[in-house]
Amino acid sequence: MHETVKKMLQMMAGGFPLNQPIIIDDGSGVPSVVAFFSDLELDVVMLRFADEGAVEMVTDDFEHITFSADILSNIEFMIEKADELWRRLDLFWSEKEQNWVGWEHLATQPETIE
Repeated sequence: MHETVKKMLQMMAGGFPLNQPIIIDDGSGVPSVVAFFSDLELDVVMLRFADEGAVEMVTDDFEHITFSADILSNIEFMIEKADELWRRLDLFWSEKEQNWVGWEHLATQPETIE
């Protein structure tokens, strides 16, 4: 894929990298594990990975999303990697406080795209 198109897609993802699960801090104090990818029509879609293995596809207002076998295979790979991130985050769950504590340094920061 051409570098200009890659940068455009990353910009559409809010500056976050595509095709890999990341930990983000949305300001709620609770970590989120998400990934961004583009479909065949170059629409950027967010996947939100729950700790229990569920995956939510955030489609915004897209009428449809078009997949290829490669995209579906990549999503399967990202589900496995997201589970690894949740296992890392498990270390930051405080039973005493019933909250997440000290995980913020693991959050991916968005890149400024110009």
